[in-house]
Amino acid sequence: PILQTDPALARISRIQMLDSLWQRNADGVSTSAGLGSPKGAPYPGSADSGLGSFGTGSLLGPSLWASAVESLQETEVCEQLGRTRLPSVIDRASAPPHLPGGGKLDALLEPGRSHELLSHLADIFRNDPPNCSGRFPHQAGLTHGYIGTYARKVFSPSAVAQLLEESQVFWKEAPNVTQIAVPRDTRLLLLGDTHGQLEDVLWIFFKYGVPSTKTPYLFNGDIADRGGHALEILLLLLAFKRDEPSSVHIIRGNHEDLATCTQFGFKAEIESKYGQGGAGGWLFHMITHKVFPVLPVAAVISDASRQFNMCVLHGGLPVRTTGQTGPITINGDLKRLRRTSVSVQKERSSTNQEEQLLFNMLWADPAKSGEAEHPGRGNCFTEQDTEDFCAVNQMHCLVRSHQAPDDLRGIARCHGNRCYTVFSASNYCGVLGNQGGVLVCDGQTMASKGPQPLEHWAPCWPQLASIFEKHSILHTPVAQRLQTALRIERGDALTPKSPKAAIEQVELYVAQQLVKYKQRLFWEFCAIDIANAGSVSLDEFSSTMVKMMPDVPSPVWQQLIQEWRLVNPVPYVTLLHRFQITSELASSGNATHVDVFSAMAQLR
Repeated sequence: PILQTDPALARISRIQMLDSLWQRNADGVSTSAGLGSPKGAPYPGSADSGLGSFGTGSLLGPSLWASAVESLQETEVCEQLGRTRLPSVIDRASAPPHLPGGGKLDALLEPGRSHELLSHLADIFRNDPPNCSGRFPHQAGLTHGYIGTYARKVFSPSAVAQLLEESQVFWKEAPNVTQIAVPRDTRLLLLGDTHGQLEDVLWIFFKYGVPSTKTPYLFNGDIADRGGHALEILLLLLAFKRDEPSSVHIIRGNHEDLATCTQFGFKAEIESKYGQGGAGGWLFHMITHKVFPVLPVAAVISDASRQFNMCVLHGGLPVRTTGQTGPITINGDLKRLRRTSVSVQKERSSTNQEEQLLFNMLWADPAKSGEAEHPGRGNCFTEQDTEDFCAVNQMHCLVRSHQAPDDLRGIARCHGNRCYTVFSASNYCGVLGNQGGVLVCDGQTMASKGPQPLEHWAPCWPQLASIFEKHSILHTPVAQRLQTALRIERGDALTPKSPKAAIEQVELYVAQQLVKYKQRLFWEFCAIDIANAGSVSLDEFSSTMVKMMPDVPSPVWQQLIQEWRLVNPVPYVTLLHRFQITSELASSGNATHVDVFSAMAQLR
């Protein structure tokens, strides 16, 4: 590859706006609780949902910054990939290796057994560790209890390959935009990012209903990466799609992409279950080359009378792409799009309009209501962009996912309440402390009320398995399961939501930046240290770090000064020496720690 390096950090101006928001929460002032509801109160239209407030003032600040860390990390990798001229993809996995069978639970993947598969998954993984990829990025995709034994104790490569092969017919001839009409006797549930957190998917099915023609589900991308159970989520959805096609719909997200899921954990998950190369390499190839690329990239959901129409896509609206003169059209631009690229990560200077449209549909973020566009992942779309798109395409609203809401609720609205963000992975990556969200499109009320938000907090694996044992998901009425779930979520038995894990994720990100820009920081401190004492005052240290690393809100440094137990004066030479590159990748063959060095090494 011909690498074009840029030493400057990719700046995201919205991060700087979090400074004041953090401080407000540190002072005990609540932020907006999402869709206009008072903090801690249920959303409008869900008075019986029993939604509580997990985002207390002391917790929201660290968690809010932790949610931005993911965007910064993804943006940095995205920028590096976007400045890299990749060689042509050579399909080396043209023929499958011998795929052994004999998995203990292979029968659960057979046709007609999707409900049985659903009922067994909580017990299969009851002893699995919690997702900790936020605190330990090198563990992304590895938080499961079957490393090295999965093919024998759970599903064999042969059984998985068979289901993947069957699934190719689901979308191969399907249009780019899935059209979904919701009859009056049907209730569609729309999920956002799940990122390998199978416990959230199982809890949602337990709480709101098993997928069926009367309770269909739409998954709005980002099944892959982060957690250790993306494969099982995919297999479960494909099994339901095979047995009851109208019960499950899937839209492609930015992590259903070869380059992205190589970096952020899905490749590591597959290899930890089936080995590097061989069966593991072939299954990863099948998923990234034959399943992900054929997934639709958008959906239009309407009530039976088409009085209410909403467009669903993963990232955002493509705006200001090469040659674009106005809002994209669903029946024109999106219909003609060739969506089957295995990766949308390409050198930006060489991409055409079609490639830019697809990239932004998967990656773009919205600007806050009333604010101008800002740099970030993809071309930022504004409130005016949303209004123009809805007007041209006769849509009432746009629904996207791609990022956890800043206030840690499961749903957020912006752009005059015409742009929804739904994020379904609760306590994302084990650190965020956010609620998971689901949008409900009820055929009886959709025309008058639009989609209705609900929230959840998934139990940990041992508790989830116990709940499934006591309340069968296949035989207990859904109304009874809902009341059970609400009672459990109101109780004190769920995973505690401590800000400590969020602080650790922030600390890890800051440490990476300190390593990367250590020399610049050293010379900056030297300029202040006129006496050559090797130390600066705490105030000088804080002001220097704020100046040199503007992406990090100033209250973060106050927190880290306490975490690092710094005293006045700060010995900056010793402190900077503490932050060094470790041989993390060499010490663990399954590590997926994302930094510039590992990203470039994997590209080569």
